[in-house]
Amino acid sequence: MNSNYFQWSDELDIGVNQMNDEHKILISMMSKLHNAVEKSADKTVIEAIVNELAAFAIAHFEREEAYMESLSYPGLKQHKEIHKKLLDRFATQKARFFDEGCAVNSPFFEFLKVWLLSHIKGIDADYGKHQS
Repeated sequence: MNSNYFQWSDELDIGVNQMNDEHKILISMMSKLHNAVEKSADKTVIEAIVNELAAFAIAHFEREEAYMESLSYPGLKQHKEIHKKLLDRFATQKARFFDEGCAVNSPFFEFLKVWLLSHIKGIDADYGKHQS
């Protein structure tokens, strides 16, 4: 498997430096997790990375929502609902991932990749365009 499964690219730039920096951290954490699984790291190490990723994602969503509120972004309510659904799906995929023994081919990694591509490039890019 490719050790660079998750990578930052300019197409993920939403035009908001703080959020871009946080997205880069999320991508780095996702890569760290993928690499740990690929190298058959101990399950406790993998679980710690997953929990770190979850905690950062929650904090990131809170900061992102506060930023959108500061812009009076009209899509804030919908974005909050999408964040909640993403966290619910994350919890479901995380449980499935651990049930499958932390397998690299788990749908968990596909979920993370879709999160990156559709969420950041899609709805996050929209609030980036809304800033004045």
